Amino acid sequence: EADFASHGGVGSLFFDKYGNVIDYKMVLKGTTRNCGGGRTPWGTWVSCEENKSRDGQIYEVDPFGNTVARKTVLGSEKGGEFESFAYDVRDRSHPRFFYTEDHKEGAVRRFTPSNPDWNTPRDMLHGEGVIEYLIFTEPNSGRRGKFGWTANETLGMESASLWFPNTEA
Repeated sequence: EADFASHGGVGSLFFDKYGNVIDYKMVLKGTTRNCGGGRTPWGTWVSCEENKSRDGQIYEVDPFGNTVARKTVLGSEKGGEFESFAYDVRDRSHPRFFYTEDHKEGAVRRFTPSNPDWNTPRDMLHGEGVIEYLIFTEPNSGRRGKFGWTANETLGMESASLWFPNTEA
């Protein structure tokens, strides 16, 4: 759970069928500089905290406030300036979750859960899995290079710095 000493967070607005705001509630408290994030395939929201100086993290939030927000395994121990979140679940036995970090060496990351269970999908972002980093290679000729994924964070950060610094995907 988030540190409630901070004053930031994420709120949900609720509208009627005419577009009038009918309710508002805080669904994540105690965070700072929450950025874009993104929707999960099971209908929760991932909030990316863009705050390296305060150990920015990534939280999964129920937009209706029915369950408590939880920190995911996507963030890092040293914090970060996390920006956006997306997913690819075309192969439900091998779902992938992507997230970005907004700084010069902010590598695009891909998380693949070890044991995805669609009966309890909220656990996918809170359990074991593999984190990989997007890398680009210089083109041999012409304008096309190649890309791949590596478990080496340093290579991912070097590639980000060279090919896509300050990504805000």
